[in-house]
Order: sequence, then structure tokens, then C-alpha cells
Amino acid sequence: MVAVLDEVGSSGIVYGESPNGAVYVYKNDGDYNGLGLASSQSSTQLSVLRRLILETNKNLRLYRWDNDVNGSRLWVPEWAAVSNPCEIAGICGNGVCNLDRSKTIASCSCLPGTSKAGDDNFCSENSLSIGRCDSRNANQTSEFKIAAVQQTNYYFSDFSVIANYNDIPTVSKCGDACLSDCECVASVYGLDDENPYCWILRSLDFGGYEDPGSTLFVKVRANESMTLGGNKSGSDNGDTKRKVLVVPIVLNMTFLVVLLCLLLYHNVHKKRSLKRAMESSPILPGAPIHFTYRDLQVRTCNFSQLLGTGKY
Repeated sequence: MVAVLDEVGSSGIVYGESPNGAVYVYKNDGDYNGLGLASSQSSTQLSVLRRLILETNKNLRLYRWDNDVNGSRLWVPEWAAVSNPCEIAGICGNGVCNLDRSKTIASCSCLPGTSKAGDDNFCSENSLSIGRCDSRNANQTSEFKIAAVQQTNYYFSDFSVIANYNDIPTVSKCGDACLSDCECVASVYGLDDENPYCWILRSLDFGGYEDPGSTLFVKVRANESMTLGGNKSGSDNGDTKRKVLVVPIVLNMTFLVVLLCLLLYHNVHKKRSLKRAMESSPILPGAPIHFTYRDLQVRTCNFSQLLGTGKY
């Protein structure tokens, strides 16, 4: 067998010396002569350079050496075996793959109870105590809880399957079925031709992906977080830092508002008490008379006349 990438960008596997026994991996529209052996290809300089790479995310991608919009030359992606990166099992470890709006760029979120680990920044496994049965083949359900991850499905192997129930009446019952099974680490609920299914899984190995018709239930310890972790860019740390900063600021602002309200109440109450005391006090002969601002304004015609000058 010989792997061939020809001049027009077609790639495939050739069996034997005859180009007739070829299996195409990718066939370019302009390839009309079929694949040939590498030794039989033209020795003339290729008009277009290409390379075929098995990338670190396990996807096979074809690149073309070409000009970009600025006139410089670079490797331009021309074809990929899997156009949707989230269809590659394990691209996020055992985390969940999410696509952006363009449906081309993937980000990874960790499942509840897991976190980023290792140089590849993949999501780690769930707690080692989950999915383990004791000597009586049962664990204490009070030590665990179920976290629901909406609109999420999961890649799993036959080995991972404990059971598949098609008589689960509601979505939440699929999570309860996992919680009651000591071997279960997660369960997946969905519909197959309007018929419900509930897969009970003993391991999470290949990662999850977005699926509006499915719900993933993950067993976590009772003190674990119920939310998804952030993507590989480390946005979790940024969110945590922002929360740490926001909480003290909110508390300080609340304290200042309460303090100002108390000072305002004290000031107004003090003035009102003084006014009531002056109004209720007896007027002695020759003693000064108390007037309000409004009284003075009326008696002086809006402060245009003098008081206390007598009638002469």
C-alpha cells in the first residue's frame, strides 16, 4: 500500500502497482486521471504545493500553499475529513465540545465534578470514589447528587454501558436511575424516533457534544459544583476573580447607603423634635417669639419690610 497526495490535491491509498486499486480519502474536482503511485508521478515542479496532516485533535486536514488577501503566502486549509470538530470523539478529553456561531471553532467545557489537568489542558476524570461499589455492592446515595447538563449528548463505547432503559417516563427519572446505581457515573436521556432512551454509563471517556434533544446527567459528590467548567482559554479563573472583586464592592456600597440613610433620619428627627419643643413651650412676657421661615416671609412681604422698627 502507498499513500498518495497528487498534484491536484487528491489523496488516497493505492494497493499494488495499478492505480485502479485505489481508495480515495479526498478527491479533488479537477482530478480526472485517477490516483497514481508516487514513483509514477510527474517529476516537473508542482504548480501548487499541498500537505496532508493528521492533526493533534485526530482530524485529517489538507492544506494548500497559497496567497492570502494581503499578498503573503501561507498554508490555507482546503479540506478536512471531519468538518465539524465537535464530531471528533475525545477532542475535549471527557469534557463537552461547543461550537461558536460560525460552527467551525470549538471550545471545551468540563463536566460538573471535573477540572482541567495536564499539559494538554484536558478535563480530568471524575472523583475516583464515584462509580465504585463497596463490599455490599451498594454505596450511600446521600454522598452523591446528580448534575443535569442540558442539550448535551455523549460519545460512549459498548463497554461503558451498564443498561439502556426505554421505559423511563420523565427526563429526571433517568438521573435518578444513575444515582441509585453504585456503578453509574453518568446517564444520557434522549429520544429515538420519539421513543425515549436512558443509557446508564460506568465511564466517561470520549467527551460530550451539543444536542438539543438530549440531556446528560453526571453523578458528583454532594459538595461539588453543579455547573459546567469554562473553556480552554481559562475564563473560569477570570470569572472567579471578578466575583471575588464584585462581592466586597457590593457589601461596601450597601453599608454606605445604610449609613447615609441613618444619618439623614437622625438629622430630620432632631429638627422635628426641636420644632415640636419650641412650639409647645410657654411664651413668657418679654421673651423672644419663635417664628418660622414661612411666617417671616409673610409678615415682611417676602422680606421687603423691616421688623422691630416701631411705627414712627
